[in-house]
Amino acid sequence: MKQVAWREVVTAALLCGFALAGCQKSAPSVSAAQEPAPVEAAPQAKTPDITPLPPAEEKRLTEMAKARRAGDGSSVWDVLEYAEKQRPAQFKIATIDVDYARDSTPKAVSVCYWIGNKRLDADQDCKSIGWQIAPDKGSLAPYQAPATQAVESGREAFVRTIDQMYATACAGGKTC
Repeated sequence: MKQVAWREVVTAALLCGFALAGCQKSAPSVSAAQEPAPVEAAPQAKTPDITPLPPAEEKRLTEMAKARRAGDGSSVWDVLEYAEKQRPAQFKIATIDVDYARDSTPKAVSVCYWIGNKRLDADQDCKSIGWQIAPDKGSLAPYQAPATQAVESGREAFVRTIDQMYATACAGGKTC
């Protein structure tokens, strides 16, 4: 029987152990390398669930926005409907909703709308105008955005703003 050097035996045992360590899930041999513990992903920070206002309170806030008086004496809703009738291919109202902060505080009433004909009812990529809700929920303050300010000014001012937005959005032969 041929004698094998001690170093060769240890090297062979270690190589064999490393080769089998990943394949053998039952009790590993003494010479097998320890498998590292599985790495677990850090828990994802849970986004807080928004607790909306009761439907009647949301309706009261949206009605408050609709009933605001514009500079020409018409209501905000009249301004929006007028623009939709005057420019049916350029402007369409999508939704009016209450927007919430992460802590479930109602922060604004917003009207989402589309510029141009290229729109789908499920399309969430719309523009918006809005009014910030006061902490006591008793009043609304218009955003300083040009479109909101145009609605606040009245029918003709908002139609002119729509014409400008449409010209900008559909310039250069873009399909809108």
